[in-house]
Amino acid sequence: MCGIAGIYDRDGAGCVSEIRLHALARTQAHRGPDAFGWWMAADRRVGLAAHRLAIVDRTAVANQPLAGCRDDIRIVFNGELYDHGPLRRELEAAGHRFRSARSDTEVAVHAFEQWGADCVRRFRGEFAFAAWDGRTGRLCLARDRLGVKPLHFTVVAGRLLFASEAAALCDDAEVDGGVCPQGVSDYLTLLCVPAPGTMLRGVSALPAGSVLLARAGEVRVDRYWDAAHLLNTPDATVTGDGAIEEFDHLVDTAVRLRVPDEVPFATTLSSGVDSILVTAVAAAGPGPRAGAHVAECHAAAAASERGGATSAAAALGVDLTVHTVHDDGFRQTFRDLVERSGSAPLAAHDIVVLHHLTSAARAAGSKVLLVGEGGDEIGGGYPSYSRVSGGDGAVARHIQVFPTADKRQWWRGAAVRDTETAVRSLIDDIDPALPDAAVRQTLLGEFRLRLPQFLLPRVDAATMAASVEARPPLLDHVVVERALRLPSSVTWSDGEPKYVLRQLLARRYGPGLVAGRKLGFGRAFGPLLERSLPGWVDTDVLAGDHPLFEYVDRAAVVALRAAVRRSSGPARSTNAFRLWVVYALAMWLRSVQR
Repeated sequence: MCGIAGIYDRDGAGCVSEIRLHALARTQAHRGPDAFGWWMAADRRVGLAAHRLAIVDRTAVANQPLAGCRDDIRIVFNGELYDHGPLRRELEAAGHRFRSARSDTEVAVHAFEQWGADCVRRFRGEFAFAAWDGRTGRLCLARDRLGVKPLHFTVVAGRLLFASEAAALCDDAEVDGGVCPQGVSDYLTLLCVPAPGTMLRGVSALPAGSVLLARAGEVRVDRYWDAAHLLNTPDATVTGDGAIEEFDHLVDTAVRLRVPDEVPFATTLSSGVDSILVTAVAAAGPGPRAGAHVAECHAAAAASERGGATSAAAALGVDLTVHTVHDDGFRQTFRDLVERSGSAPLAAHDIVVLHHLTSAARAAGSKVLLVGEGGDEIGGGYPSYSRVSGGDGAVARHIQVFPTADKRQWWRGAAVRDTETAVRSLIDDIDPALPDAAVRQTLLGEFRLRLPQFLLPRVDAATMAASVEARPPLLDHVVVERALRLPSSVTWSDGEPKYVLRQLLARRYGPGLVAGRKLGFGRAFGPLLERSLPGWVDTDVLAGDHPLFEYVDRAAVVALRAAVRRSSGPARSTNAFRLWVVYALAMWLRSVQR
């Protein structure tokens, strides 16, 4: 894991500044506290820099940027390649010679030297990298298939600048970096912004499964992986028992590939199938067992994940650490994360919980955290999918907060397009003749939008703030590619999603491990927000002028705060969540407009 950055002078004037390069990288030091390195081409057309979190081959020989056989083939790399051993042997057979003993980053640069940008098709892992080819004068940026690792870029004054975190680019004097009204509008509906858009004007996100190629006057982005083809070709021959047997092997391999052998690791654990399955497979492997971590809200024990996690840990023989989060600690941690992760609002309040768990794991010596993200998406979706019908239903599933019709009543920003149109364009590549087309359209939205732009960035922000690498085994692309071809009659075999994963866990470890239902940290910490959030809004937003009111009418915020206080039951939970989304936006706006 690393924080990578760089500058490419597309005009060929050779004016890349060492000072600007270092400044671009400096704001990402938390992503890689173990080493810092930089490289400048002899003609000063390109400069690369990386802050390294050393996990694989922790020697200085593996510090970045690394070179291929030629000194003018260079790479900065964020993430891990889990197939670097076989790739190294293939490259050695082709004549490549390596300086390090087992650096996966060095394998990546030699693979780029051998196969160019097509090397990404051979990689198994999570990655974002930038590689310079001095032979052709071309810069390549690439992001993994599912978008686990972030990568952002901007083109300004004849130069292309890139960084892991969007906010890092805004520290450059030539980058606009102002707030993008369209991004704010999309966020208030989707909790995120469809790529390549971001919350910051002039800054783009490299879409998941894409490569960017830049040379002279040309910048081109090509997609090399997409979920649409897989979702459009369901395998009608597969049976439930056959899928369970197949995924027994696929999941086992994906988890074991991500268990590090050079540094300690930990897992997150809840009462849900995803985290229990990942923890169970990791615990059954050779070598030392990882500790597991769960969090609870001190005032909401009845809605805690602690009980299910404790039972699972006892059954698996795993040491479990329980972390209790208090109101004041929640608020302060959120503020700290906002200051450190300035790329977008932190709309998922479980980011605070994940950061608590990650910080505790780091304090105990772990550099790697195995997480259960992706289980719902590969398991056929969420329970709410059972109510999805037709294209409009699939669009509605991704309207997380305020529909455009609601926003029109209190929007105060510049004119923007309606967000629903953007969502519809993301999901319209599914064959409508498929019997489960609506479910598959909704899943396509998960893989093109919600996973790479919302769910995974929150994991990255929470874990990187503690200098820990998160690894999601259930998003191994081999697992995902097979899962997306399973028909809904298999993934929903008993009328509930994740049939294959639930049965796999039950057959391996007994039905007791899946007897409970995951509550989710959002529900566990909902009472905290219902109780405390209106007061935070009074203090942090409504007490004086605030940049939020350039986009949202003050009276609407006052009304929403009052609705939280006077409502009860599900209505109060809904209102509190909406107020949280507005509060997260307000805190982010204040941090970026200082």
